[in-house]
Amino acid sequence: MLLVAALGLAVAFVALALVLNAVVFTENLATRNPDPADDALAYEGAVTQGVGGLLAETNRHDDTDYGTLDGAFRTGVVAWDANASRLVAADGTLTTVELASTNNGTRIVQNADGNFTDDAGNESWTLAGAVSDTRRFVVVADPEAGGTFTVEVSNGNESWRVEVDEDGSGNAAVTVYESGSPVATVDHDDDTVAVDLTEGTVNGSVVEDFTFAAGVTPSYNVTVTDGSAATGRYQLFVDEQQGDFDTDAPTTRPAIYSAVVDVTVHRSSVTYESPVVLAPGDAPGNSTLAQ
Repeated sequence: MLLVAALGLAVAFVALALVLNAVVFTENLATRNPDPADDALAYEGAVTQGVGGLLAETNRHDDTDYGTLDGAFRTGVVAWDANASRLVAADGTLTTVELASTNNGTRIVQNADGNFTDDAGNESWTLAGAVSDTRRFVVVADPEAGGTFTVEVSNGNESWRVEVDEDGSGNAAVTVYESGSPVATVDHDDDTVAVDLTEGTVNGSVVEDFTFAAGVTPSYNVTVTDGSAATGRYQLFVDEQQGDFDTDAPTTRPAIYSAVVDVTVHRSSVTYESPVVLAPGDAPGNSTLAQ
């Protein structure tokens, strides 16, 4: 019962957030007089934010299997479309949001703080083998003295890696390497650092020359070295279904890797139609990236 109640509460919060997104969009329409195409683009932005958030919540709470994920997300899109279309109809705008397709993948996650080791306690191991695309790869790490926690992307010929060290003063340092040469370094004035490998950010700030897997042609392996040199948590999404790729990670979950929704906005002066690609965007451990 507690699980059912918790899931129900999560759904309620998501529904509230979706309604608020639509309300904000409606208020924008009422308080300005833009070009009609601007209104359509604003609604597309609301869809990206609202339905994209729904996708993240579906991956988190409905990941029993791929069928459950697909059914829950389709139901959620229908509900979001119904609420949003009613709100904007007051302004004379007719809208539809329909799920066109989904692409299955896998969420690899360590939600609770711990060493970056595999299920058997090995320090060097394969996080994802022979994958072609990775997104939302976030690591929150507290490095320890005497070792270097490393994540490497390699296809056997080309390599790219990120190292997280303790700088000797108790703080974290992040270094990015392309083909063995350092291209970016960030010294962080704290013992814990949040690194978004796919977005190229450290604690939310974009780092120049930090480009995920730069120079590495897919498919590639994502590996961890010296996983006991740091503690923390991580999450990444890969474009292969659970069971279709090699991994020694302790926890993998079915996930929707991406989805396409068809958005239509119709007003008296314009009809706008566009496919919108959505991708999950939540952080590991259900927490923010800022440390």
